[in-house]
Amino acid sequence: MLFTLAFWKGAGERAIKTFAQSLLGGFTVTAPIVEQPWLIALGVAATATLLSLLTSIGTADFVAGRTPSE
Repeated sequence: MLFTLAFWKGAGERAIKTFAQSLLGGFTVTAPIVEQPWLIALGVAATATLLSLLTSIGTADFVAGRTPSE
């Protein structure tokens, strides 16, 4: 499952959503947008994105639409 286009499309979509959610979450919790520590917020979002991809790889069969028992 790890080497299929469907897997990487799904993993990429989840990673992009994770990046956006993490970046937005950091902005809404801290300071007004003009006072944001952009590098820190981008670093946190990038770390969350990497963790999302690693989670997808670690559970490749499950995230490709199948449960591990199938």
